[in-house]
Amino acid sequence: EAVTKTFQRSLQYCDPKKIHLALLGMYERTGQHKLANDLLEQISKKFKHSCKVWLKRVQNILKQGKDGVQEIVKRALLCIPRHKHIKFISQSAILEFKCGVPARGRSMFEGMLREYPKRTDLWSVYLDQ
Repeated sequence: EAVTKTFQRSLQYCDPKKIHLALLGMYERTGQHKLANDLLEQISKKFKHSCKVWLKRVQNILKQGKDGVQEIVKRALLCIPRHKHIKFISQSAILEFKCGVPARGRSMFEGMLREYPKRTDLWSVYLDQ
């Protein structure tokens, strides 16, 4: 209850996306997965054009060991602007390498590299994994 009051008050004075992400981090650190999932649903609807919010959602699903990452990635690619797609796919692939299925992360990177073969920054990130 105190957290909710403080959260509502801080929304008036600070950047709402930063406050929502800070509350999400607090829920994740304290192990309140149900509240974190509910908050992720809310902020992915409210800030659907934000790459960072969708990446948090992918990370949350992977850490909990749930399935459904592919559906979230597809939904995110429909919502976020086109110029953020490469960033989102590369970060999602890195998360797949670290927390999920490495083969799926590798295939995401390879698909991106087929589309953009001259992007040396993508090659270097792929080789680092």
